[in-house]
Amino acid sequence: MNLIDRIVGWFSPEAGAQREAWRQVLQEYRNYDAGSHGRANANWRVFNQSAEYTDRYSRDTVRARARDLERNSDMANSVIGPFVRNIVGKGLVLQAETGNDTLNKEIEKLWKVWCKKRNCDVTGTQSLNQMLRMAVRRKKVDGGILFVKRYTSGGVLPFKLQMFEVDELDASQIAPKHKGNRVIGGIEYDRFNAPVGYWIRQYTLDGMTATEPVYLKASDVIFYFSKRRPSQLREMSDMSQGDREGQPGMAGRRQGIRRGRV
Repeated sequence: MNLIDRIVGWFSPEAGAQREAWRQVLQEYRNYDAGSHGRANANWRVFNQSAEYTDRYSRDTVRARARDLERNSDMANSVIGPFVRNIVGKGLVLQAETGNDTLNKEIEKLWKVWCKKRNCDVTGTQSLNQMLRMAVRRKKVDGGILFVKRYTSGGVLPFKLQMFEVDELDASQIAPKHKGNRVIGGIEYDRFNAPVGYWIRQYTLDGMTATEPVYLKASDVIFYFSKRRPSQLREMSDMSQGDREGQPGMAGRRQGIRRGRV
């Protein structure tokens, strides 16, 4: 009981008792400090919305800022570089277990040959390990990346991979290829929100002029990203958390709790 309560109680015990009763009632609504609206959280305004509605208006800006840090921040790269090295390491090593030692050796030998850039990459410029390192890097910075299965006549096997950045999803596409589906963020979904196709922007070699998008079946696409909420449909940069000044991310937390201050 503070000084004012004691003074009020001295003049009017009934009023003092009422103040104490109200204090107990108010205390019930302060069980969570994170839910209070006091001075420390006065400017922390939040809303409950679906993951896609929350992400779509910030996705491109956050990704652009993350890429800027990737290009210019040594602290950001001190996180990205070790992250890639620790996950990919020396790359994938296949250990065949067919029960036939001779066949196992042949499969493992063929795997090593296919992992070379001329066999696994449709552009013929990256080995599988290099593609994996790029995928992990782009997942950390951009939030995701797309692998497209290509069935070609070249290479040791008629199968190669092609990589697309998430920017190449045509978010302006609104008309679905199949009736009853919806297109959101360049991805076509069925009524269960399962992806059935991807609309990919097309560019000329100068990377500037866009032509009609190409539709790719979901069975031919591997979309590598982290889904953190059931209502999330697309990627969000893993670097969206943190503070630009001295931190590897950008957005930071609200004033008053930034860098651990409350």
